[in-house]
This record gives sequence, structure tokens and C-alpha cells, in this order.
Amino acid sequence: MKSKQSAAVEALLKRAKALRALVEGDELQRKRRQNSKKYKLPRVVKAVLRPKKAVIAGTTCYFVGKGQRCVLYFHGGSYVDPPLVFHWRFLQQLTRETGVSALLPLYGRAPQHQCENTVVHVKNVYMKVAERCGVNNLVVMGDSAGGGLALALCEYLARHNLPQPQKLILFSPWVDVDMTGDYSAQSNDLALDEDLLRLFGRAYRGDLPKRHYMASPLFGVTQKLAPMHVFVGDAELFYPDCLALQRAAEKAGAQMTLYVYPEMQHVFLLYPIPEAKTARRQAEEILLQ
Repeated sequence: MKSKQSAAVEALLKRAKALRALVEGDELQRKRRQNSKKYKLPRVVKAVLRPKKAVIAGTTCYFVGKGQRCVLYFHGGSYVDPPLVFHWRFLQQLTRETGVSALLPLYGRAPQHQCENTVVHVKNVYMKVAERCGVNNLVVMGDSAGGGLALALCEYLARHNLPQPQKLILFSPWVDVDMTGDYSAQSNDLALDEDLLRLFGRAYRGDLPKRHYMASPLFGVTQKLAPMHVFVGDAELFYPDCLALQRAAEKAGAQMTLYVYPEMQHVFLLYPIPEAKTARRQAEEILLQ
């Protein structure tokens, strides 16, 4: 049975989704205007978390925590939105509860940037971080689009015979930007809009063909990948693709463990609900192994 807090969050998600449907105009143009502005840390993040800013391999990044073990974290946002307060809140909890340090890059977002450049740019960041802390102390993590980018990065590393991180931890990863699966059973998803995802996914994929691993890492799984741990709610739109990712991993001989949480919504681990606390503790245990 879902908690009262989870039910309250779902009510907010449902309302937000309904309000988005009322917005008129060119959504990509709106995101273009948004992303043409310099990112500003939310005031509460500045006041409470105080992340340190650095430019690594030409990419603006923020550090949180001081541990030797490092998490390279890619935020979600459909490849078009910047990190939100709940991403920072999650990193605050993660670093406080595990003692690790976390690095969040402001990777290039659509429609101005496409996956072919973004993956290479985050690879350059990854290599610099790996030099600093060592791949055995480096975990790559991400949620939603950031989870897809994290997986695409590791597939790029595998194809170019570059060192993998110790492990991958992904939360509700978006692994097929063209949404080619069957999502008919996922009508209970209260967060994601399938039409908007396809629009943003095409903008991020750019001129690359469908099923190219840089945009849709579901189709680039290889045995060379670091061990993967994937968290997903069975009520969310991406659940079928996470099952497909598990099948692809089995076929390729890659190590993947899938953690399915009943009735949970997209990126539920980042919400202030009891179910998220349980899943986050599970993810933290995996991180520290």
C-alpha cells in the first residue's frame, strides 16, 4: 500500500501534467530561450548546500561533499531542462549519508546541443574525474535523461576501449528517446508526456539515425559495460524500456540488476516519500559496496 506522502505527491504530479497540457506555443522554442540563459543555482541550494563551481574539460560542474569515492551524477530533465531543486536535495542526502563526493556537470541540452557532442563532452569530464579519483573509486549515476546519458557515456567508453567506472546506478533511465516500445499498459504514469518526450528526443538525437546508442543506449549494450543497477517504478512510462534493457543486458552478457518498486512513479527516489527513503538506502548500500 502506498504511503500518504506518495499519494500527495501523485496528486501534485497529476495536476502539473494537466497544466502542461494547457500550455500553448512552440515548446522547443521555449526550451531554446530557457537554455540560452546562464544557469543560476537556486537560492536555497546556494544557502544550504553551497556547491563549489569548477570548469572541467570546458564544462561547468558543481562539487558537493569531500569523500574520496566520487559520484559523477547526470541530472534528468528530458535533455532540455537544467537541474532542479530536488536533484540538489538528493545529492545533499546522498553525500551526507554515504560520505562520498558528488560532481554534477551542466551538460549541453537540446535543442541547442545534440547527443553526439554532449556524450563526447561528458566523456572528457569523466576522464578528468577518473584521473583525479581513479576508476575504482568512481561511480556514474543519473536519473531519467541523465540516466540515459550515463549509460550512453559508458557505452562510448566501451566502444573506444576506455576504462569503465566501478559501477553504474540509474534511476528511471530514459534509454530510448524515440519511444519505440509498447507503453499501452503504462496509463498510470502521472509525470511523463509521451508526445513531448518524442519531440525532445528527436531534438536531442539530431541527425543521427534512430536507435543510435548515443541517444538511445538501450540499443548499444555490450558485455564491456560496468555492472549496472537500475531502479524503476512499475507505474511509470519507462518501465517497459527498463525491462527491455534487462533483456538486452542478458543477451549481451552485461551485468545488470533491476530493482522494481510497485506502483511507484517516475524518479520516485527523488521525492520526499517513505518509499524513496527505502530505495535510496538500497542505492546507497550498492554505492558503498
